[in-house]
Amino acid sequence: MKKLAFLLISFLMLPNLTLASDEPEYIPCSESFFADGPTPLPQLKEYNELAKSVGIQVCRNVLQITDTEKKEVAKAVNEFTSMTKASFGQMFKGNEFNFMHDTVDVWASLVNKHYNNPNYLGFIQSTLDVDGGNQWQVFVTKYHTINRPSISLDKALNDQCKTVIKSSNGCLENFRFISDAANPFVSLVKDNILTTNADLLRNMQADWNLFIEEARYQTPLDVWLTTKLSDDLFEGKGLSGPPTAQYFLLHPSIVYERIGNLPDGDQDEVALAVEWFGVNLWKYKMGVSIVSTYQDIAETSDVGTGLMFHVDNAYSFGFTHRGKNDNSVFINFE
Repeated sequence: MKKLAFLLISFLMLPNLTLASDEPEYIPCSESFFADGPTPLPQLKEYNELAKSVGIQVCRNVLQITDTEKKEVAKAVNEFTSMTKASFGQMFKGNEFNFMHDTVDVWASLVNKHYNNPNYLGFIQSTLDVDGGNQWQVFVTKYHTINRPSISLDKALNDQCKTVIKSSNGCLENFRFISDAANPFVSLVKDNILTTNADLLRNMQADWNLFIEEARYQTPLDVWLTTKLSDDLFEGKGLSGPPTAQYFLLHPSIVYERIGNLPDGDQDEVALAVEWFGVNLWKYKMGVSIVSTYQDIAETSDVGTGLMFHVDNAYSFGFTHRGKNDNSVFINFE
């Protein structure tokens, strides 16, 4: 038994000896990214906090590996775009601003549909065409390539905007207040993740897809143990690729076992196997576990203990010892 433990402990050291290039890559997703942002108006503080929380949530789930992640991202983005529309309604009241609310609706629809494409995540834009008679344009870059929605920004309209924010210089500044409050979502998701780290994100997605397709099957208990032993990767502060090693705890399987010392006709039987603890280096397609196999046998012990070796993330074989010379070998196909 000491030899088995020594072999397993030696193998468990391998994840720490893999090449640096094999270590999962990492993209940070945390509130520290917003440390230097402008302080929002009191009226927009809730919106700004939502922009931060949704930005972080989308960042942490943007890999969208599972259906649950996809639903969570879509739900969070929809909540953010809905509050964006409400914030514009709060800051720009009156029929004169219907052109703007129509633009916000277009933006919200595009973001809800294309939130994983940085080309669509830029915020609503605003510009003043002085040469065109103070025409204030409010538009979505990806959508309004021509005929941008606009209105003449005169003194009466500016005075109307000032009634909403007493300290405001007018409509342009009110728009900037909203844009600044929304910036945590736009900057974190669009700039930090989908633009600056686009190549890294694609690599992570490819690695996770490969992990799902090729790694050994894990029970919920195995997943829990792997997550606990990979806390540095999955502590919830960013995006990471899959772990280099899978860990297994009380993992059951069915094996075909041969006990050579039994009488002819009784040597080969199906047996229950339990991996008490194991590790699998899925990229290297090899692993090992301490295992026990069980059969209801009259001639020898029902339980044998030994090692199970994993090959190609799909096949396992091993041996167990039942006392005296009643050793066995077994195979398993996952």
